Amino acid sequence: MPNNLRVIDLGENQFQAHSPRSLANCTMLELLVLVNNQINDTFPFWLGALPHLKVLILRSNRFHGAIGSWHTNFRFPKLHIIDLSYNEFTGNFPLEYFQNFAAMKLLDVDQQSHTQEKVVQLPIQTRTISMMSERVKVKNRFINIKMMMKGNVMVYKGIPYNSMNIDLSSNTFYGKIPESIGALV
Repeated sequence: MPNNLRVIDLGENQFQAHSPRSLANCTMLELLVLVNNQINDTFPFWLGALPHLKVLILRSNRFHGAIGSWHTNFRFPKLHIIDLSYNEFTGNFPLEYFQNFAAMKLLDVDQQSHTQEKVVQLPIQTRTISMMSERVKVKNRFINIKMMMKGNVMVYKGIPYNSMNIDLSSNTFYGKIPESIGALV
């Protein structure tokens, strides 16, 4: 039986241990927020197998170690926003990730003008409003999300297709900044 869960927000808690591998069963998942917990784990590359995941926010946890090399079965095909800031990641950020974030790549002029007006609309029932935290709110069937940008909290009302964000700050990455980052929107 398919899992129709589209949004999971477990942020602002005291969760510890590892990120649950059972999240891989949430094949319709579009937004995962685990911000401000105490999750002690390595990068959950297996989330890249989720075909609809658009937003992944793992900020302010205890994720650690090297991100590791690209796994061909775990591509994050629809990812628009990734926030890995304020964790304990180390090493080079593998350039293959930047090369393969397909949903973040520059579009040709025809595609850009066509998609700029679109907004990700997640079909979420209104009753979920009471269960959502202040970081992710449902209003008029659009997702509003708070993200940290340069130390300031920014509120995004809806997640537009032309809004792509990568935050890797406050980790211990080193090496060269991959040239492939310039091909992203």
